[in-house]
Amino acid sequence: MDFGEVVRVKSKFLNDSVVLYGCVRHPGYVLKFSRKKDNIYHCCRCRELGKQRCIIVVNEIVVGTKNPEDDHHPDCVPVSAAIATAAAVDRDMRADVRP
Repeated sequence: MDFGEVVRVKSKFLNDSVVLYGCVRHPGYVLKFSRKKDNIYHCCRCRELGKQRCIIVVNEIVVGTKNPEDDHHPDCVPVSAAIATAAAVDRDMRADVRP
């Protein structure tokens, strides 16, 4: 079962290891997942709070049996899409300038 597309953005180290999943339950917000290995990504905020919430991404589409918005840490909240987009644009610009 697929749950929708993700948008790939650059990490703070300027490599393509972060994906943003647009929340269906909270329009205008995104969940940020970073690469754990190959096509498995874990929630960045849950990881900071000490919980593992992983998704599988194949060809920019989330696949699996569990909704990506379920089973997060109780204090894990989605990030505003505007903030995530601003960070992505900033990192893209830095990557263009960096030799």
